[in-house]
Amino acid sequence: MSEKAEELIGLDIKPETFYADFLTHLPEHDRQSFAASICEAVDHVKPWQYKGKLIKPDGEEMWFSTSANTHKKNDTLVLYGVLIDITENKQLEESLRLTQFCFDKASIGIFRIGDEGQILEVNEQACLSLGYSKKELCNLTVFDIDPNFSSEIWPDHIQNLRKMKTRSIETQHKRKNGDLIPVQILINVMTFEGQEFHIAYVQDISERKKAEKETQRLESALLQAQKMEAIGTLAGGIAHDFNNILSAVIGYTELSLWNTDRDAPVYQNLRKILTAGMRARDLVEQILTFSRKAERELKPLQVGPLVKEALKLLRSSLPTTIEIAQEIDDHTDNVMADPTQIHQIIINLCTNAAHAMDTGGGQMKISLSQVKLSEHDIRLHPGLNPGDYLKLAVQDTGMGIPADIIAKIYDPYFTTKQKGKGTGLGLAVVHGIVKGYGGAIFVYSESPGGTTFNIYLPTVKGETALQTIPPHKLPRGTEHILIVDDEALLIDVLQQMLENLGYRVSATNDGKTALEMYCRKPDAFDLVLTDMTMPKMTGDELASELLKINADLPIILCTGYSAKISAETALRMGIRAFIYKPIVEIDLANIVRNVLDGVP
Repeated sequence: MSEKAEELIGLDIKPETFYADFLTHLPEHDRQSFAASICEAVDHVKPWQYKGKLIKPDGEEMWFSTSANTHKKNDTLVLYGVLIDITENKQLEESLRLTQFCFDKASIGIFRIGDEGQILEVNEQACLSLGYSKKELCNLTVFDIDPNFSSEIWPDHIQNLRKMKTRSIETQHKRKNGDLIPVQILINVMTFEGQEFHIAYVQDISERKKAEKETQRLESALLQAQKMEAIGTLAGGIAHDFNNILSAVIGYTELSLWNTDRDAPVYQNLRKILTAGMRARDLVEQILTFSRKAERELKPLQVGPLVKEALKLLRSSLPTTIEIAQEIDDHTDNVMADPTQIHQIIINLCTNAAHAMDTGGGQMKISLSQVKLSEHDIRLHPGLNPGDYLKLAVQDTGMGIPADIIAKIYDPYFTTKQKGKGTGLGLAVVHGIVKGYGGAIFVYSESPGGTTFNIYLPTVKGETALQTIPPHKLPRGTEHILIVDDEALLIDVLQQMLENLGYRVSATNDGKTALEMYCRKPDAFDLVLTDMTMPKMTGDELASELLKINADLPIILCTGYSAKISAETALRMGIRAFIYKPIVEIDLANIVRNVLDGVP
């Protein structure tokens, strides 16, 4: 070894002991391969080359490379060559290998892009996301995979990028199979050894977009729930006072009809007033229904006959240009429902369908069938559980529902009908009823092309509730009835109605006075008819005190609306009947007679 070599590697080795001493400065696991390489060169008299690590006396590691030729001198083989320190080269090589490894194994797609949009280099994740091989991708341009870029706008993009140095954009990439995926791209401009590179880091944001869409759906559902709650609170607040007013309007109208000749012109006017009053009553009930503040007694019902009955009523009111087709399965299970609400569902959906076809006519198809939804099926029907359902479908061939308003159709008071042709409550009412029954409603529409509403109601096993038809002749009586109400007009209306039916009537406008009247003459009264909401003493408080005196006293509690007490609560207290205002004459006559006769 020359002095120059010894100085280079920092070793103090004598030439005659070079081989043995040099081996001690090699890593132990490299010594055998080093010796083998020399032996092979000597045995075959060929050039010797070797690369490896060397440990200096101070413990520092260095990389070296040797290259030598084999010569014969005095029957002895001699190696003449050079030893080079390649530590810096090896470090750079390792750095490049690590950089390439990180490039290839990165969890996001990385693209190196040329000035003209050509794809120069990609990593494995970019290939995996788009479904191409590296060779295929590097034969494409940005314009082949991104529909939002073109060769025309690319120069402007590059110019802006050079100014900003970095840019973040959301766009779409087209996979090899044609599918589009949403991506977030961060593009950087880099200059290396005088050459400009554009490096794009591409993140597939499909899951994020799904999460954003789900968040929007949940926010929309929450907003809808808040709207319904607000409307429900408003409805509950106005229902009591409004129904008191309607009670007077309807009551005095019915009393006037009693004393009016049917042939007199005023008789027809009174009938129209009564009809308007009943429509107003139904409107309040609809508001309470979709806000879920109206209470209904649910019974097992066969829906088929109710659908057929509603369609008979509709046929007479629809233009002849609208054809009604029906497919009603008469052998379905029952649903727990209220017949009036089922009737509301059918009338509202069919009326909307008819309105969608009122210009050119068309076909309305109503079908009723029983279906069984599996775990797989309910993925397409959110809000439902696996099981047996009654499916009611109302389909029209009308103009369809535009996509920009289909999310609003269940909003209270939202309507596309002309002024005077709709309240905007129809679908809100249907939605409230269906959800209250544990069912779901789905709409499918094409504009133009028609609309289909599918309603799913859970079925039950059980006998169908029989519907009783009220008698045409009003039941009468002679018992003594105590009326308690803080509205003077309602006392007057109820007193006249009951006296017309033959009853004796006493009345007062507050609960405490009523309690005193009963205490003075407990045997004088056969029945107490009391309002719920009154100052000083409420109706339920009055009933509680009266029942302490006489547990068998028949009491009827009526209200325009009350969140404090329900029919079930009233009956558990011992109250015989719980009714809502406005009370029409036929209902009043039947309820009073049934309570007095002990009919449940």
